[in-house]
Amino acid sequence: MKSADRGHLTIVQRLVDAEADIHARDQRRTTPFGLAARGGHHDIMQFLLRQGADPTAIDIGDCSPLSWARGRGLLRECPVPAWA
Repeated sequence: MKSADRGHLTIVQRLVDAEADIHARDQRRTTPFGLAARGGHHDIMQFLLRQGADPTAIDIGDCSPLSWARGRGLLRECPVPAWA
């Protein structure tokens, strides 16, 4: 879901409405939530969290979306569940 990486919330919402898999992984094993975190798109991160995205999914580089979000200072803007 390249739209998550590029910050296109409306497109991400439409894809989810059309039953796109929010747990799908790209060639680097990154989920749409991971792409949004890496791109610093907290609005998409919040949306995908509400849809059930896994904030702990590890990619091929052994990074999680949470590590990307922490590195970009997004955790204040996009709170994650306490268990994550």
